Amino acid sequence: MKISCFQGDLIRGIQTVESAVAGRATLPILTNILIEAKKEKIELSATDLEIGIKCSVPAQVKKEGAITIPAKRLSDIIRELPEGTVEMETEDSQMKISSRGIFFKVHGLPAEEFPTLSEVESENRFSLDSQLLRGMVQKTIFANSRDETRYILNGSYLEMEKDRIIMTATDGHRLATVSHKIEKGPKKRIGAIIPTKALNELNRLLEEPKKVETIIGENQISFSLDLPAEAPASSADRSAQAGGIILSSKLIEGQFPDYKQLIPKKSAKRLSINREKLLKGVRRAALLADARTGAVELLAYSNKLIIRSQTPQVGEAREEMDIDYSGEEIRTAYNARYILDILRNISSEEVTLELNEPLSPGVIKPVSDEDYLCVIMPMRIT
Repeated sequence: MKISCFQGDLIRGIQTVESAVAGRATLPILTNILIEAKKEKIELSATDLEIGIKCSVPAQVKKEGAITIPAKRLSDIIRELPEGTVEMETEDSQMKISSRGIFFKVHGLPAEEFPTLSEVESENRFSLDSQLLRGMVQKTIFANSRDETRYILNGSYLEMEKDRIIMTATDGHRLATVSHKIEKGPKKRIGAIIPTKALNELNRLLEEPKKVETIIGENQISFSLDLPAEAPASSADRSAQAGGIILSSKLIEGQFPDYKQLIPKKSAKRLSINREKLLKGVRRAALLADARTGAVELLAYSNKLIIRSQTPQVGEAREEMDIDYSGEEIRTAYNARYILDILRNISSEEVTLELNEPLSPGVIKPVSDEDYLCVIMPMRIT
């Protein structure tokens, strides 16, 4: 392999794939990045066997070939090179890297030993608006379980229907679900549980607007993203060809719970309040909440809401605010962190709290968005 490419493109490519590099791997090659030179580009790939990321980088390819190089070493070297053209050439299992009188020789491993990032083969493929998809991830991912014994809940449930896409997450204490109408969905309903790590990577990769093509297979999912081209550098060695990114992941196998049964069908009591006001009030009350439970109490009556918390031998907090509520008095308690996670992911100015009995699940949703709601389990008040 013999290539030349722009240092900035290389850094961008390495940053894109390096989060898929295995941290502690039984296979040493999983700590490497695969570099493949093909025509007018190089492809960088990394995998931990659960997720894989491939990124194309424009380059002048003088000789095709492939090698794997330790990810951290490659990243550290390329970052320290000056801006401009980088020359890379392989010799046996070594790579020579040079730029403006600077020279490195790095030992790698043969490309043949690198695990193959298999393409997802399925008829279930469709294009999605990138910012719509990113918004759905952000609105649900916080509710994913981190308990490895509840493996089936360690991801978000993606459903594709004829004219609607739905994403849902729950850890048993709270639930978040969001849906959007789409122009063209699959012919038959599809359901897939996407692991949290893959969703975190997808959220990161979708920071800039990109077109996303999604393919859902039997036990894998892939997201293909168009990468916006940067302004061409002055160097004549720089190719103007834009690259692309493919994120692939194993799906979590199993049956996701029937989450619709967890959403209260009716609410006896409903109150509206300014989102920012409620968020700040709960955050202040959380300062003196019990460290073990994080519980804050909500007491609503006659257009008033009282938020309070107390911890023996520590102290108590109490705040009163005006709200739109004229129903019967209701007193309930929730984990403060769960409330804050929900409120931080709502963009609406006003939120609605729908409540029943003190120990029944509550519903929090934005006033201006009927397609997003969160369910939160109450705590026993002592």
